[in-house]
Amino acid sequence: MVEAKYSQVDKRQKEISDMKFSMEVINTIANGTNKFINCEFHNISKVVSQGTLTFRNCKFFYSNNSKSYFQGSDSHILFEDCNFNKGGRLYFEKFSDIEFYNCSASTKLIFKAVKSVKLFKCGDEKNGSISNLQFDDTRLDCLYSDCSILDRINILKSFNGKFIVNGGDIGNIEFNRILEKAEIKLSAHNLFEQDLYVFSLVIKDSFFAGKLDLKYLNIEVLEMPNLSPVENRNVLFHNIKVYSRLNLSNSFLDGFTLNDVNLENAELRLGGSFIRNTIFSNIKWPIGYVVNEELPENPSPKEKINYYSRLKEVYQQLKHKSFIDNNRLDGLKFYRNEMDAYFQKIKLDKTESRWSRFLLRVDKLVSNFGQSYMRPLLILLIFHLLISFVIWYLQSGSFLEIMSSSFNEGIWDYVYRLNPIHRPLDDWSKTINGIDAVSRFINGFFIYHFIKAIRRYSKVG
Repeated sequence: MVEAKYSQVDKRQKEISDMKFSMEVINTIANGTNKFINCEFHNISKVVSQGTLTFRNCKFFYSNNSKSYFQGSDSHILFEDCNFNKGGRLYFEKFSDIEFYNCSASTKLIFKAVKSVKLFKCGDEKNGSISNLQFDDTRLDCLYSDCSILDRINILKSFNGKFIVNGGDIGNIEFNRILEKAEIKLSAHNLFEQDLYVFSLVIKDSFFAGKLDLKYLNIEVLEMPNLSPVENRNVLFHNIKVYSRLNLSNSFLDGFTLNDVNLENAELRLGGSFIRNTIFSNIKWPIGYVVNEELPENPSPKEKINYYSRLKEVYQQLKHKSFIDNNRLDGLKFYRNEMDAYFQKIKLDKTESRWSRFLLRVDKLVSNFGQSYMRPLLILLIFHLLISFVIWYLQSGSFLEIMSSSFNEGIWDYVYRLNPIHRPLDDWSKTINGIDAVSRFINGFFIYHFIKAIRRYSKVG
């Protein structure tokens, strides 16, 4: 490889190969086609081109905190099998089209006034990743990537073009504002392997009018809070798994369709959102069908009341939506959580009477708001056994005689009095009849909760 100054190279050459350039400005032929093959560039401050520019099997080296510029004039630039070593920032300005094939870049790539950026087969475990892509203006019409490893994509301004990612291991993707013509598509390259992993996708601005299509991907964090009402919004989540957090809080989710979404291990935030027109299909909800809501550290009583009020409203909407969709199983789970949030709220604000709060507390403890049949059954059997021992003691006068009595006779007496409408026996004293009357009422109470729980799935439609 020959070290040279570009200013000394014959500019009439269409192809320059096996050369090393350092510490200079490279100003290529205007409106021409220039190719650099197997070259090295060390701390080049600027590359200026008004024509088509190609770099093949080239290496770029930059010192820390340095800045380097590629400047075009609505021209095309192509990088094939190139490597941008760590250090500094690399700016691309005024290009109509930039393409990267099988490249790696550990330096930050910043794009201004660039219409199209495409990355093909870039980044891998052997050669390294594409580290950081940043877009600083609104001219971007198309961003395409099928990179194996891409650490970060940050679109700082409004986006109104096409954003397509097929497969790969992607770090953080961040948008500011999504306009009405924007189309964002993230999907696996191989649908059978579901080989697209995204650590986080964040949409900051409340105005979101474009299309978002997430298919066959695994994602840690998906943040889309505070979305305002926008017509013709089209958002589809299909066959995705969220591992850590899905945040759609304080949003109007009209136009959202969630199909085959796995949230089992994720934190779901929907507080303050309107979801009556959202389509849910084949959702694996978080364990316990729990929706999370942000609560400040050391919250005041007012903040706690607001917290539980928002949770209750979310669960109420999810319950209502489930019943409308004839999904009674999910609806009952959300009903349970709705009642629990309501109970926690009225404990704090005292808006209901003591009697109403007492009844809700009993309903929660006895049957988990009608969702547990084991609780009332076990409480009934244990309570009735204790009452039976009291009655047997009053009848016999000693525990020793109770223990020596016939087991079958004891079982018959236990089961007989378990029925709330049994007839009292002639040899019962007034005290035993009084205890039995109280037992009938309490047994009937637990039997009611048991029957209510086992019939919770019986309603159809």
